Amino acid sequence: MPEIHSERLETLQTIKKNKEALLKTAPEKQQASEQLDRITEGIEQSVGRGLSGDFSWSVDPDDVEMLREMKLGKGSFGEVFEGIWTGERVAIKMLNGEVKGDDAVSKTEKEASMWYPLNHPNVLRLRVVCLNADHPFIVMERKKQDLAKYLKATPETNIIARIKMMLGIARGMQYLHELEKPIIHGDLKEANVLIGDDGSVCITDFGLAFVKANSKANTKRRSGDLRWVAPEKYKRCYELDKPSDVFSFAMAAVEILSGEVPFPELNEDQEIRSKIAGGEKPPQPPGTPEALWQPIQDFWHHKPEMQPEFKDIVERLEEL
Repeated sequence: MPEIHSERLETLQTIKKNKEALLKTAPEKQQASEQLDRITEGIEQSVGRGLSGDFSWSVDPDDVEMLREMKLGKGSFGEVFEGIWTGERVAIKMLNGEVKGDDAVSKTEKEASMWYPLNHPNVLRLRVVCLNADHPFIVMERKKQDLAKYLKATPETNIIARIKMMLGIARGMQYLHELEKPIIHGDLKEANVLIGDDGSVCITDFGLAFVKANSKANTKRRSGDLRWVAPEKYKRCYELDKPSDVFSFAMAAVEILSGEVPFPELNEDQEIRSKIAGGEKPPQPPGTPEALWQPIQDFWHHKPEMQPEFKDIVERLEEL
């Protein structure tokens, strides 16, 4: 049997897949089996966990071709590359961090199982997830780019197209909020919305909290995110809920209309937080019709109980 020196989680996957064949060719099967067991135990201790179970969304790292020369982007939680899976061009997010410990693995499996069956044209489809690697990765459907970059590159985008983008986001959020077990996004903004070649938009980065929890870049609240944070989130013992997504949607709508983040003139987090906590809202972007600006203002209630639901937002945007 060939010697295996690697202390990587991928080695466990190799042993699992090929153990029978390795033992079949080994002259001393009992000795070889014990050697593989020792290697397995050593890797599990080094990595901090064993292999994840087999799920409908599981994929072997060898079954996905990652095109590292085709980098699509880089975010707080990892790099995104183009890749190929079962003949399909996909986007692969390679996470910065690692998933360690049985509890972390269990939560990750639960969240992946939640995202995998989601099916809506305005919600990014999860293809598969690979946990049995030192650096887990997520395989998703491939889109052109995020909406923030797209609108910066195409400032000539007309108001009708921008309203359609808002409507697509609202429809996706309505779907997530109306699930039997509702999904709260918690980080809704232009950068977390992707646009396809046909102009359709898809919400992403709403699930798989382990991406954030295990990121090297993870902090209590990443710098810059405060622009989209609902004021109620600063209250003690606040639990993430649907109204906070509505507030963030209103801020994202300002981005779509102006091509800039909310309060672009501010750089300090404390200044941004004070503005929002004090009830100040971004000004009406130039060229925004009053018939559109009025409903957006209605999505900014500082009292969560006064916030509309996304089904109401969809209806109002459809009227436009």
